[in-house]
Amino acid sequence: MNEHRSGETSPVPPDGVWRPYDDPPLLTPELAQGLADDRRVAALRRYLLSLVTARAAPVHVAVAFNGAFFGFDTLAGGYPGGPLEFDRFPEVAHGSVTGALPVGAMVRVGTGAALVPGEVMYKEGAHPDCGPEGDVPAWLSGAPADAVGPGRRDRTEAAGPVESRERLVVDTDAFGAGLVRPAQVNRLRRKNRLDEFGHLTVTARHPRERADGSELEHYMHHMLTTGRELLLSELAPMPLTAFLPPGSHDGEALEMALRGLLTTVSQVLRSLESETRMWGYYAFTRKSFTARMQDGGPMGGQVLESVVISAAKAAVPRDRNSTAPAVYTALGTALRSRQDGAPLLQGVAYPLAVCHAHALAADLVTRETDETTGLLHSPEGVRLRLDDRWQGGGVWRAEYRPPDSREPVHDDAGLPVDVPLGQGWWDSLPRTAERPKETPAVVPHPESGPELPPTGQDEPANGALPSPSGAMTDATPRRQLPGPDQQRAYEWPEDEDLDDCRLVSVADSQISWSQSLRLSHTVEGFLPIPARILEKAPGLPGETSLRLVLRHEGHRLDPDDADHDTTLESHRGQYRLTGFEWPLMFYPGLCLRMTHRHGSRVINAETMLLSAPEMVDGELIEHCYDRRVLTRDGACHSRRSSLHTADLSPERLLLGTVRRLGLLDNYGRAMLPGDRLLNAVRQVFPGTRGEQGALNSALDRMLADGILVTEHGSEDGCGRLHYPPRPREKLVPLVCYVPERRPVSSSVTAGRHGGAGDRSTGRRSGHQVTGHLRKLPPGQRASDGQRAAYRRDRELLGMTDAELPPRHTYVPPHQRSG
Repeated sequence: MNEHRSGETSPVPPDGVWRPYDDPPLLTPELAQGLADDRRVAALRRYLLSLVTARAAPVHVAVAFNGAFFGFDTLAGGYPGGPLEFDRFPEVAHGSVTGALPVGAMVRVGTGAALVPGEVMYKEGAHPDCGPEGDVPAWLSGAPADAVGPGRRDRTEAAGPVESRERLVVDTDAFGAGLVRPAQVNRLRRKNRLDEFGHLTVTARHPRERADGSELEHYMHHMLTTGRELLLSELAPMPLTAFLPPGSHDGEALEMALRGLLTTVSQVLRSLESETRMWGYYAFTRKSFTARMQDGGPMGGQVLESVVISAAKAAVPRDRNSTAPAVYTALGTALRSRQDGAPLLQGVAYPLAVCHAHALAADLVTRETDETTGLLHSPEGVRLRLDDRWQGGGVWRAEYRPPDSREPVHDDAGLPVDVPLGQGWWDSLPRTAERPKETPAVVPHPESGPELPPTGQDEPANGALPSPSGAMTDATPRRQLPGPDQQRAYEWPEDEDLDDCRLVSVADSQISWSQSLRLSHTVEGFLPIPARILEKAPGLPGETSLRLVLRHEGHRLDPDDADHDTTLESHRGQYRLTGFEWPLMFYPGLCLRMTHRHGSRVINAETMLLSAPEMVDGELIEHCYDRRVLTRDGACHSRRSSLHTADLSPERLLLGTVRRLGLLDNYGRAMLPGDRLLNAVRQVFPGTRGEQGALNSALDRMLADGILVTEHGSEDGCGRLHYPPRPREKLVPLVCYVPERRPVSSSVTAGRHGGAGDRSTGRRSGHQVTGHLRKLPPGQRASDGQRAAYRRDRELLGMTDAELPPRHTYVPPHQRSG
C-alpha cells in the first residue's frame, strides 16, 4: 500500500509538462519506431522527469510507460480515468495463489470488505528459504525459477506452471490519494489482509516457458493478454492500434508497437542522468538519494552503509589465514529486519529504500575496491558484488580471500559491480555441468531497439529479465582482434525470415500481402510468390504467364518500368515471377504491397510513402521499408555478387562484415562477436589483404566515432548467439552496427517529384499533429462533425463501431505550421 515520502512530491510540475487529455498525446507512432524530432523527445523527457519526481516510489520502466500511455497526471497526482476501468483489473489478495503479475500491472487489491484499485510499483522474490536477517542460501542466488535445491531443477513434463513466492508493493494512491487511509492500513495488517509492511505476499504461477523471462517481457505478455483491452481502448490518449498500419492488427504487429514504445520510454528514462539514477529498471531522483545520505535517522545513509559493510564483514572468518565459503545477503530483507526502521519502510517507501541501498552499495564498493586485486580496502580481503537482483530485493555476494591466497579472482569481464552474475547458483551445479568459461551467467538488459545518445547511466537489469526496449553494460569488447588462427569461422546467416511475407487481407474477391524487396530479387530479376499466398489463391499456379504492374507512390514510372509480362515458374520448391527487370528506383528493403484479384492474370505491387521521410545513414528514404533488409542487403557486399575488395578501406570492410554476417534485431541493428571479427572480414571479403593492425585501428576509430557501438549478447551451449542476452548463458561482447535514423521535415522533399496526382506536391513546412482525444469542460459536447471524423479515422485503423466517448471531443490529424 502507499504512504507518500516526505519532501519529494512537487506540488506543481515544471512548466511545459504534458497533461493527459488537455494536451495532444505524448506517445506517437514515430516514438514507437525510435524516430522523433527533438521537440517530441524533449516533451517525453520533461514528462518522465516530472513523473519520477511526483511518484512516491521509484518508477519502473513499465510504470513510466503506463504514465505516458494511460495518462498519469503529475499535477493532479493520479490517473484521471480514461481506459482504466477498475472492474476489469485482475484481483490479488495477500497470501493468495494468483497468476503472475508484473510490475506495472493495474490490479484490485482484496481487502475483505472491498476491492481497492492500485498499480504494482515493485516486486521481489520472497523465497521461503531466505533468512529473516537477510541470509540467503548460496544456491538460491541467481537460481532459475524452477530451481528446487542446490543444482536441481524441476523439469518434469507434468510439473505444470512454475510457482514463485513474491512480494508485491502496490500504490493504491495511483488513482487518487486517500483511497486507503493510514488507519485502514493498520486495520488490514491486523486482519492479515496485508503484511506488517503493508505489502502483499503471493504465490505467483508463471508459464514454464516464460518463467525466466525478463521483467519487461513479463509486462509485455501481461498487457497483450490480460491487459489487451486496455491497450486497445478508445479512451486512451492514443490507443495502441493507432500506431499500426491499416489492416495489421495481428498479435505480432501489436507486440512490435508495444516493444518499440517500451524501448523508447526506457531509453529516454535512462537519459535523465543529471536528475535521476537507476537501479535496474527503477528510476529515482538524485535529490531523494542525497536526502537519504544526509539523513541521520534509522533509515538514513549511515544505517544503509552499515548494512552494506555488515554484508561484507560476514564473509570474514575468525581465522583470517583460512578460507571460508562465500556469504550471500539480501539487502531488502536485511533492511526489513531492523526494528527501528520498520515504520519508515511501509508501503512504497520500502522500494525507494531498497534502490537507495543498492546505489550506495555500488558506490561504496566501486570507491573502496583495489583495482589490482578486486578486493575491498575495508574489510580487507573481501570481494563484494551483486549476484542476484531478484531474491529478497537483491543479493550481494561477499567472498573472503586469505592474504597468501593464490586462487584467481572470478573473472567478471570488467562488468560493473551491480551487474548480477548468479555465481551462487553456478557454484551449486555439479562439476560436470557445462559452465561459462569466461563469465558467469548474467541477466539481460531491458532494452533492444533504436538507441539514444549514450548517457553513461545504462545499468543492466535483472531478469528473474529486453529489453526494451535496449542498451547493454558499458563493458567494451576487445579491440585488439585475435589473429585468424585463433578465431572460429562464423556461419553465414540463412535469413529465411527476411524473405517471408505478411498477409494483409483475404477476401472473396482478392488477396493482399506485403513483401520486402531483397537484393537477390533486384540482381536476378524475380519476385517470390510464397506458398502461403498460393494456398489462398489456388488459381495462380495454373497460370504460366502473368502481368506484374508496379506503382511507386509519389513517382511516375515509365510504362516500360511499370508494366511487365512475367513467367510464373517453380524454383527449388518455391514459385516466383521471372523474366523482368526491377526499375532502378526499387532498391533492397522497400516494402511492397501486393494485390491479386481472384481469376485475374495481374499481380499489382506498390510502394507506400512514409508519413514523414527519414534520413538513414545519410540517405533520404521516403517509402515504407524493412529495417532488417535495409541493413543486410544495403551492405557493401552480397554473398551472391562478385566484388573487388582491393580498394575498400578497413572501415568499409568492418562495416560491411558486421552488416552482412551480424545477428539482426527487429530495429535493423546487426551484432557480431568481437573476437570473430577478423575471420568474418575474410569470409565476407575473401580477396582482401587487409592487415590486422589496420583493422584494429579502424575499429578503434569507428567505436570512438559511434559508427559502431558495443553491446553484450549471450551464447548457448551450441554456440548460437542471442540478443538480448538470455539468463544463465555465457556473456559475449559484441560489435554492433546501429542505423542512424532521424526524421526529416516534409519541406525537404516538397516538389522533388512534381506532377499532377503526386502525393508529394503541396507538402509544407511544419509538423504533423496526430488525431487525439481532448476532454471537454462540463456542459459541452462534441459536434456531429467531430463524431463522424472520429468514426472515420477509427475505421481507417480497422476499429469498427467506434463512438466518441462522453465528455470528449476529437481533434483530427492536421498539419501545424512551423
